[in-house]
Amino acid sequence: MTWLKKHWQIVYAVFLIVLVPVLIVFNTLYAVETYRRNTDIALQRQALIVGRMFNIATADMLNDPAALQRPVAEAARQIGEVYALDVLVPDGSAIPSERFKIVASLDPEA
Repeated sequence: MTWLKKHWQIVYAVFLIVLVPVLIVFNTLYAVETYRRNTDIALQRQALIVGRMFNIATADMLNDPAALQRPVAEAARQIGEVYALDVLVPDGSAIPSERFKIVASLDPEA
């Protein structure tokens, strides 16, 4: 105990040498996670807006898959960032994973 009292500056320096980097790492991880979460929320909101706009534009075509395929293909042609686009409608199935069916898609196998 007398050594600690005599060399308290060394103990304090070692404590700070360890504490400061640990706090910087935790702060960085927290900031990155918060940024990721906010970016995910913004991206989801934008996707919902696009989905709602597409729904408004094509609501009367849901019963005609051939007519619905044209705006899907046109959206992909005009917007180069669109790599995949599926239009789903409720299926009425009791199986949760199969509650929707694809009525129009950019994927020819879908």
